[in-house]
Amino acid sequence: MSNFLSFLFLPRRVSYVLSVSKNLLVICAVLSLSLTAQAVADKSVAVATDTNADSAAVPVFSSEAHNQVQKITVDLLAAIAASGSLLESDPETYFTAVDDVLSPVVDFNFISKVVMGRYGKAATAEQKTQFEQTFRRGLVVTYARGMASYADQNIIVLPPKNDMAAQRRVSVRQQVNDSGGDTHILAYTMARNKTSGDWKLINVVMDGINLGKTFRSQFEQAVKKNNGDIDIVIDQWLLPDA
Repeated sequence: MSNFLSFLFLPRRVSYVLSVSKNLLVICAVLSLSLTAQAVADKSVAVATDTNADSAAVPVFSSEAHNQVQKITVDLLAAIAASGSLLESDPETYFTAVDDVLSPVVDFNFISKVVMGRYGKAATAEQKTQFEQTFRRGLVVTYARGMASYADQNIIVLPPKNDMAAQRRVSVRQQVNDSGGDTHILAYTMARNKTSGDWKLINVVMDGINLGKTFRSQFEQAVKKNNGDIDIVIDQWLLPDA
């Protein structure tokens, strides 16, 4: 795995798991949606690189979920172009700008519940809310910092293979060509909200590594390590050696 992908897509906690187990949330990264894209040929469509361009100018797919991925990419690029320079002088403003773009499409509430797994049933409403906020903060900050330094990669949104109009959950695949010459395939699990009908990002699989399952395993390990004390797990979630 390239240094770029390790930094951008694998927040501190996931990178820690990988270094320990030699295996693998947005989880984010979940969260590679704002990589700069360039023109490609034939059946693949790249996201526009002009951050001043109207989102409507971006090529349209037959799948709403794929179009959602393209739109959020353009919006994130614009936010980074406008606020990225504030990372050192006013980081909270920059983090908020990125969070504002991610919030409508990333289902942090659903993802955090999945990560807590069976331990979420025993958690209080306050603990669930606190973990969602902590989990979200960690992903957004890690992602925003990464994009401030690595916003020059090439990403190709691969078109849907079948008609997805009637599906409520689809996988949007992207091909990422990093600066080191490596190619990676990412699959974003997008689910249609039953109430609003909007498409939400609920998981990411990177080169076969399921980030959602990995975060869940890490949460379970942390609970066992701390004798079932969920408060300690939440408080230490973002610590490097928790």
